[in-house]
Amino acid sequence: MGCTPSAVICEPMSKDTSAAVLLAVELVEDSDSGLFLAMPCEYVVGEQSEFFRAIDDAACAAQRDGLIVAFGTTPSYADTNLGYMRAGAALADRTGFRLKTFVERPGRNEAEQLVQEKRIFWNTGMFLFDRETLRREFQTFVPQIDGCIYRAVCTGHWCGTVFHPDAAAFSNLPAISINYAIMERTERAAIVAMDAEWSALDSRPVVRETDRTRDRNNAVGRRLYIIGGRDAGPAKRHRGHPVPHLSLHNRS
Repeated sequence: MGCTPSAVICEPMSKDTSAAVLLAVELVEDSDSGLFLAMPCEYVVGEQSEFFRAIDDAACAAQRDGLIVAFGTTPSYADTNLGYMRAGAALADRTGFRLKTFVERPGRNEAEQLVQEKRIFWNTGMFLFDRETLRREFQTFVPQIDGCIYRAVCTGHWCGTVFHPDAAAFSNLPAISINYAIMERTERAAIVAMDAEWSALDSRPVVRETDRTRDRNNAVGRRLYIIGGRDAGPAKRHRGHPVPHLSLHNRS
C-alpha cells in the first residue's frame, strides 16, 4: 500500500485481535481523521483499485455515521474456518449495508446454507473504524479490557521503534477476538462489499493455488522440503529459512 511502518508493537503473548487493535489505538497519536484500518497479514487481496475504492467507502461510513465497517467479499464455497456476515438495510449513500447478523466459523451444514443466500459475505478480517467509536463499544461490551490496555501501555517501554507492552498487565487481558467481543454484539457495525480477489493463506485450498505443488500431492514453496510425506500441504515457512518435513502425512 506504499506505507512505511513508523512503529512495531511486540506483544509479550497472544491475546487475539481485540488486544492487538486496542494497543494500536492507544499508542498512535491523535490524527486529523481519527480513523484506523486494521488488516490481518495472512490474506491475499487482488484488484488493488477495487480494494482502495472499498477503503474510501468504508472511511466515509465510519467518519459520517460512526460505524465500525467490516470488509466483505462474496463466498465462493462453504468454508467453516471463516466468519460470515448477513447484510441488512443499505446505508444512506448506498455504498454498503448495516450488519444484520454475524456468524463466526459456522458448522458445515450451516456454512453450506449460508453460501446459498444472496446477501451474505465472508468476513475478510479487515475493519475500518473511528477511534472513539471503537473505544465506546469495548467499554460497553468488554469493559475490563480497556483498563488492562491502559496499564500495559503506561508501564510498557520503547526500544527504538519497537514498543513492548508491560507483560504483567498484558497477561491480565482476556483473549478474545474483535469478532466475538464487538461485531457479534454491536449495533454500530456495517459492511462494505469488496469485489476483489481475496484469499486466506491459512486455508489449504488457497495455499495450493499460491504455492507450487510437487509430487505426492504436497503443497510446498521454494525453500521447503518434504521427505517421505504425502498430502502434506500447506507447509509453513519459518523466518525465511529452509524447513524440512520428515514423513509428514495428512491425517484429516
